[in-house]
Amino acid sequence: MLRSPCCRILLVSILVLAGCSEGSSSADKDASAGTDAAVDADSGLDAAVSGDAGADLGLDAAVDGGKLDPGTSWAKGVGGTSSDEGEAVAVDNQGNVYVTGIFSESLDFGDGARTSAGEMDVFVVSYDAAGALRWVKTFGGPNEDRGLALAVNHDTLVVAGCLESPLDIDGTALPNAGGEDVFIATFDLAGQLRRAKTFAGVDDARATAVAIDGAGNVAITGFFNGVADFGGKSLSSNNEFNIDLFVARYDSSGALSWAKSFGNGLYDRGRSVAFDHSGGVILSGEYAVAVNFGGGMRESAGQTDAVVVAFDVDGKYRWDVHWGGTGFDSAYTVAVDSDDSLVVIGQFSSDVDFGEGVITARGNWDAFFARLDRSGAQRWVKTLSSPEPDRGYGVAIDAEGNAYLTGSFNDTATVDGGGELTSSGYSDIYLVSYDRAGTLRRAERLGGAESDEGSSLAAGPSGEVLVTGYVSASFDGPTGEVLGAGGRDIVLWRVVP
Repeated sequence: MLRSPCCRILLVSILVLAGCSEGSSSADKDASAGTDAAVDADSGLDAAVSGDAGADLGLDAAVDGGKLDPGTSWAKGVGGTSSDEGEAVAVDNQGNVYVTGIFSESLDFGDGARTSAGEMDVFVVSYDAAGALRWVKTFGGPNEDRGLALAVNHDTLVVAGCLESPLDIDGTALPNAGGEDVFIATFDLAGQLRRAKTFAGVDDARATAVAIDGAGNVAITGFFNGVADFGGKSLSSNNEFNIDLFVARYDSSGALSWAKSFGNGLYDRGRSVAFDHSGGVILSGEYAVAVNFGGGMRESAGQTDAVVVAFDVDGKYRWDVHWGGTGFDSAYTVAVDSDDSLVVIGQFSSDVDFGEGVITARGNWDAFFARLDRSGAQRWVKTLSSPEPDRGYGVAIDAEGNAYLTGSFNDTATVDGGGELTSSGYSDIYLVSYDRAGTLRRAERLGGAESDEGSSLAAGPSGEVLVTGYVSASFDGPTGEVLGAGGRDIVLWRVVP
């Protein structure tokens, strides 16, 4: 691919006060969903939450009425000549950052060039709060292998995704049964492997999200077809051609606690998973036709409906909520607050009633943000909308209960609460924040003349927010970092209060 000339980043302040403002590529997500990580610094709960050349890449920022300090905010880009993407990000209680994703061909994270073993390999990289490299690992086989999810607690990092090849992680051989298999690997925070395993079936299985609680229990979700073994329990999809969602919980030793699958149509996918403070598991995703999650049959209004389901520590059904219109709707990520309320991000594509009346999508997709109480009752719902496709992918909640949300938008997008963002190119990354009451706190964008996307974000212990995804142009970051090298390149964007 052609590379664009390097261009300076623009830093522009937007004022958001009392509701006043001044001022795709996303189709791949359906095939390689990412996840997100939220660190609840108050409670210690950790939850996983998963281009072409361009120019004129800029950053618009609103920070409670002030300008971002470029000395403490930074952006980091890593890329080669092929497509590289950040899929998930997490932050530990010391402010260290962890990112996983995919890369092809050659890539240098700062410790020397690494070459993929096949078409697509997994990377896991850690930086300190200042952006200095701590450690990096890459692994893969001759086919496509993807790092799609990670989560962290006080002493453990867990990474999940899918592999299409037999591969080796630090001397541990992982087999491949054919097609896509789920992998889970746990590391200490210095990057030393503790254990790794795969879950395989006769067809395909993919993990799209992972969560870890303070005791080291792990939950995963994703989708599969055919028959798959999740570590002691085999699950079967509705038929061999359908995709069903799965959710599974493991104890701190890696032993299976329980596993469930749900599906009845062609497209049933688990997108995100999180722990609540009782050890229960919260699932989000989408389903088609009609599915019984435990509380009776839920019929979709259209192609797919967005759904959030709560299970207790033993996997027993507690409640579910679902929204949908005539199109494709999905709940991509869920995060849990210190009071066990939830924030959900996703996208919808037609007329949808979220509980406060029908909302009509302006474009092919609009992003939605919903806060629910611990029983699933809606507190508020907000949207980000433009005449073009807008996607909602990542959510995190900070220690004060403020929600941060990311994805991609096109054209000029209206942000509920008084914000407006205009993209520089086909799609830009957005970072939007609401307080617990649903008041807009900030609305920001990062993007250039081509396609850029925020896949995941995490809230750190000092109020910082980290966003990962990809950009499609070369440019200088806020403190002079050169971001982007060709094709799609990994981006890590740190924003401070």
